[in-house]
Amino acid sequence: RCCNEENRGHLHGGTVGFDKKIWDAAILNDKEEPSVAFSLFSPDGEEGYPGNLTVSVTYGWSEDNELSIVYEASCDQDTVFSVTSHGYFNLNGEGNGTVLDQELRIDADAITELDDTQCPTGAFLSVEGSPFDFREMKKIGDGIHCDNAQLKLGGTYDHNFVINGDGLREAAVLPVSYTHLRA
Repeated sequence: RCCNEENRGHLHGGTVGFDKKIWDAAILNDKEEPSVAFSLFSPDGEEGYPGNLTVSVTYGWSEDNELSIVYEASCDQDTVFSVTSHGYFNLNGEGNGTVLDQELRIDADAITELDDTQCPTGAFLSVEGSPFDFREMKKIGDGIHCDNAQLKLGGTYDHNFVINGDGLREAAVLPVSYTHLRA
């Protein structure tokens, strides 16, 4: 909940964003689908926003090896709020390389261009020939240190991929070794 630079946009949670806060945590003891819930209270006026806001995110793991992330928020006044997570998980398990070694495919011919404040300009940029081209399976780390103006803005892949097509369909694939996921 932040207005960054000259009220141009909302990005990364503000001067003291939610990523810099200590969240309450609770393990939800469901043996079939274990999960952990994190919650945070943001008081009226924090970062210039109206209303007392309560937000939570619950990470769950199903018997079918499916990860779920559920966001919930409520506020006692009208306010602007949009949340996501930039969590990174090594789905191959601890000691099995880094996320940069994992392979990824994204069905996207373009990304949204960012300006120097990391706000989207509204323009789409082709991924062709760029480190953002994941149309074929490749390691996430391939090209992450390239001399690319868009990549330098965030120091990593911090862009929206413009997914091809419409409707519910496969948009991305990241194969994992399931032998490391369950005891």
